[in-house]
Amino acid sequence: MSPRAAQPGFARWLPWGDTASLLAFTVLGLRFHKIALTPYEILQTAAPLIAAWVVVARFLRTYTRPGPWPFLATWMLSVTIGLAVRQVWLARPFGRSFFVFLAVGGTLTLAFLVLWRALAAALRLVRPA
Repeated sequence: MSPRAAQPGFARWLPWGDTASLLAFTVLGLRFHKIALTPYEILQTAAPLIAAWVVVARFLRTYTRPGPWPFLATWMLSVTIGLAVRQVWLARPFGRSFFVFLAVGGTLTLAFLVLWRALAAALRLVRPA
């Protein structure tokens, strides 16, 4: 039996919810900065972050080893890598503004991810799989 098949109920939805959370962070950030919500703007902002999340989560086996530490390690590494890749992609310097963006982006992505996971856990308690 594959690890994914062994996951109960909402656990199999965690990767989708995590991705949606990172996408929601992106959309909210673009709106906050009054940047048009075009597919191009969303792609250039979300793609490095989501790609980093997928690669790091796969490497750390975030979805097959439940618990806070794989999740937190995935968050810390993927947000740092994703935002750094975005900075390079957009040919922006790694100055003070990048580290402010990393601090704010890191905090907000964690908030979005934790909120989603808390909701998933609460729904699991209400409607067990």
